[in-house]
Amino acid sequence: MKKSVLLGACSAVAYLVLAQSAAAQQSQAAANPQTPPASVDAGALPSNSDAAEEAKARENAAEEQADRGEQVTLEEEDTAPASKSGVAAEGTILVTGSRLRGGDQTSRLTVIDAKEIRDRGVTTVEELIRTLPQNVATIGAITNNRSKGPLTSTTGNSGSRVVSDVGALGVSAANLGGVGAGNTLILVNGRRIAGAAGVEQGYVNLNGIPLSAIERVEISTGGQSAIYGADAMGGVINFILKKDYVGTTISASRRETSSGARDTRVSLYTGRAWGSGNVAATVEYGRSEPIVNAKTGYVTNNYSSYYGGNSQFDRRSFNSGIQPGVALQPAVFDPRTGQQISPQIGLTVPAGFTGAPTQANLIQVSPTSARDYVPEFAGSKTSTVSATLNFEQKITDRLRIFATGLYTWARNSQPNAAFGGFSVSLAPGQYYNPFPAFTFGSSAYGSTVYYYPGSEIAAGELVPGDVRNTSKSWTATAGVGYNFGRFADLQIVYTKSKTSTEGTGTQVRSLVSYQKTVTNGVTTYPCYNFQLANNRIPLNRRPAFQAAFDAQCAALTSKDPNVAFNPWKSSSAGGGAGIDTFLYPYVVDDLGSSLDNVEGRLTGTAIKLPAGEISYAFGAEFSRSGLKNTVVSNAAGPDPSSERYAFFGEVNLPVLGKEYTLPLVRRLIFNMALRRDVTSSVGAIGTVNRVPVDQGGEIIYGKNSFGRTTPSWGVLWSPTNTIDVRAKFTRGFKAPPATQLYSVQGTQQTTTAISGDPLYTCTTDCSRIANGTRTYNVPSVIAPNPDLLPETSRQQVYSVSWQPTGFLSGLSMAVTYNRNKIRNQFASTRELFYYLPAIEVLKLPLFYPRDPVTNKITSFNNTRFNIVGSNYESLAYEVSYLFSTSFGTFQPKVTYIDNIVAETIGVTSDQVIDQRGRILGVDKYKVVGSVQWNLDRVSTNVYVYHTPSYLNDYESAYAAGVQLNPEWIKRVKPLTTVDLSVSWAATDWFNVQLAGRNVLKAAAPLAIVDRLPYDTARYNVEGRSVMLSTRLTF
Repeated sequence: MKKSVLLGACSAVAYLVLAQSAAAQQSQAAANPQTPPASVDAGALPSNSDAAEEAKARENAAEEQADRGEQVTLEEEDTAPASKSGVAAEGTILVTGSRLRGGDQTSRLTVIDAKEIRDRGVTTVEELIRTLPQNVATIGAITNNRSKGPLTSTTGNSGSRVVSDVGALGVSAANLGGVGAGNTLILVNGRRIAGAAGVEQGYVNLNGIPLSAIERVEISTGGQSAIYGADAMGGVINFILKKDYVGTTISASRRETSSGARDTRVSLYTGRAWGSGNVAATVEYGRSEPIVNAKTGYVTNNYSSYYGGNSQFDRRSFNSGIQPGVALQPAVFDPRTGQQISPQIGLTVPAGFTGAPTQANLIQVSPTSARDYVPEFAGSKTSTVSATLNFEQKITDRLRIFATGLYTWARNSQPNAAFGGFSVSLAPGQYYNPFPAFTFGSSAYGSTVYYYPGSEIAAGELVPGDVRNTSKSWTATAGVGYNFGRFADLQIVYTKSKTSTEGTGTQVRSLVSYQKTVTNGVTTYPCYNFQLANNRIPLNRRPAFQAAFDAQCAALTSKDPNVAFNPWKSSSAGGGAGIDTFLYPYVVDDLGSSLDNVEGRLTGTAIKLPAGEISYAFGAEFSRSGLKNTVVSNAAGPDPSSERYAFFGEVNLPVLGKEYTLPLVRRLIFNMALRRDVTSSVGAIGTVNRVPVDQGGEIIYGKNSFGRTTPSWGVLWSPTNTIDVRAKFTRGFKAPPATQLYSVQGTQQTTTAISGDPLYTCTTDCSRIANGTRTYNVPSVIAPNPDLLPETSRQQVYSVSWQPTGFLSGLSMAVTYNRNKIRNQFASTRELFYYLPAIEVLKLPLFYPRDPVTNKITSFNNTRFNIVGSNYESLAYEVSYLFSTSFGTFQPKVTYIDNIVAETIGVTSDQVIDQRGRILGVDKYKVVGSVQWNLDRVSTNVYVYHTPSYLNDYESAYAAGVQLNPEWIKRVKPLTTVDLSVSWAATDWFNVQLAGRNVLKAAAPLAIVDRLPYDTARYNVEGRSVMLSTRLTF
């Protein structure tokens, strides 16, 4: 049925275009054959791109105007011409998705040039990518703080976070088609760069690329693994930096928003050229201020009315603390539901109370007394400095050298939400504790009190801390090229790239709980911290963590009124230990990623066919990637690294050219590519004698290697001079990352409980029998999976494009069908329960091996495994039309993306979860429309972005293939925003632009995500913004 949709769309286009084309050709029969439009310089604009198709449409329109005797007005790019450099950079032309000189004509690109970037009114690469209808903004800005998301999900078998708050701050990534940021490859000048600091998935941080340095962006939504290797299964975004420029341009911009956020940027772009070479450089400084929550509509945490009065969604919780502190009465058992229900009735002391309270001093308070904590700001305060350098020099007529550099420094900070309040557990007998042991539950030795240090903050005794980091990223590429003539060009290129993030976060929090200990028949409850007891604290954080724990233990157990902490005080002068006892650096991170890559390639032309020369490219590359992340090192061993070598080849076969006049065959080109990748990695598989690493255990290392050959083949067929039909077939693969393969705990064992085993009934070996359910204990081990397979993909892309002549000159239409099947996706044991009932999971021998005689489970193997995978299908419709009037030229354009399929398949092929139209998935469709109007020196652009309605199932979860709590799923209203920019070229050297985003100030549709009332992945919470920018060129 999906293919029939494509065939129907293609048939409709073909019907129109063939009829129009036939009429046009008949009218030209007596005249000279049609002359193809001048080719677009591949160095400035790839000829297989949407931009080239629109340029061709503009030329067709100009020819039609000229035939009618009208004045021809074509839009001109407002950058200095590249020809001023006087250097022919043959062999260094960059075309995404191919290493051939002229690119791969069988695949179609989307291109956004520097002028269109400015027309969109964006100031960062993150903002630019968010405007693409193909992108799903799962990583970036405020979205990184979600409790469900790529950066807050877990990694490895241990279930630790991917990165800390420090590492997540200031990170943004692209996600084409919703297949995942790790499957979207980011290139700069056609080459890989290091991924975001410490992020194992390897995706590039978009905030490390300065927007002012970009000449154009090329986007391929087709898989490109046969060209670039792994990580390109979902598509490629290639940022081409500015070069070949003579002169200097200074730009400055200031943006104000309705949410209180501000952005200021200043940049300089300069270039020089001489007879045999050129150099170009950019420098940019930026500073941005965070959003004020109150100005966005986030003013309360009470969403119960939205959920039919369900008090669970009234997140004005006593857990945020009040002053004086509050203890919650024990939960009560509801026999109707079998659930423990917390009445949320608090016990506190009257305001102004001093000293140590007794239970007689306590008063009850209702939930209406809970503090409705909303942080003042959202997002980070950021300062950035970026620079780029492009250099090229001819040594002889054949020998040349070239180099590119990219550097970005950024400082980010944002308030720590933990300063919203905290809880302490007072030990029985502590000076300020009025409760005996186990007052609040049979397992609650201490008495929990929730406290907000408002008076301490007001008095300046406690300065609310923040999470802050300093990140650096740099890439240096150098190469040498030798031109053997038009038949061959040799390049050897070396790239070194590094990213790093260092930072800290301070927090007010209690580290102390109590653990029952029996020694010689005597039961005690000493202070306890799980992370300290199990050596989970990194060495660089342990001294500060231990010191904070010791001080807090004294404050929560002491009978001395000066040492004990008093959570019942109404002011900072209420006595007891100071609030700084609970202030400590909860995270200190030093993250990094690195990439070293060397490539040799030979490109050129070979045999000349009737339609042109066969072009080829082949070569080899070697790369080494490194990662610095405490979380990953704790799981897979210290600073894991991987190596990859590859051999590749590509050939272009022009069978027929446009000068041919065969019926329905004017041009026929075939493209074939093949790549062989071998990836190897080394990591920990356990320790000698099972001694933990932090206790001096010696790590045992293992090695894994994965190899795969990935092909691609494509065809371009032009039935007429105005119609292009393309088909591309690609395969890809991705080796498992370190945390999927290795574990420092691989030889260590713990204990886990097996309840309700359907295949074995315990008797004397039961550890517990309750309500008819029998439970027994077995060892739990971090087990390797020798059968873990690499992820693979198969992608098909079909497109039809049409740029007619005659009375429809200026029109450009295209339809593209994209199908991507990803198989053998990596999964953890937690995901088993998404698809299967717990009773069925216990029957899987990979995770629960059994004694062949008794059928009793012998262990729980906590191992990674492969699920079936994911399917994605989409149709993209693109239409633009350029026409001229006495009021100037106009060009409306519409892009419509129809996401037909986006689904994840579990352990078996019948376990399908549809991700379309859901808050954590892709939208069912996206629409982006624009109109450009050029009149003399004024260019006006209007952009319209439409997001359809979708389901907010963020609060719901999957279990056993069923989505729980369907009553919590809410439909979110659609959203349409309008952007407007007006640019005026006052003189040949001075330009002024006024740009507004969301100029109609469309409000965010209500969508509850954690504590936020809107979906930051789909709505820009900056609200309405106005930016004034100027450019001076000399």
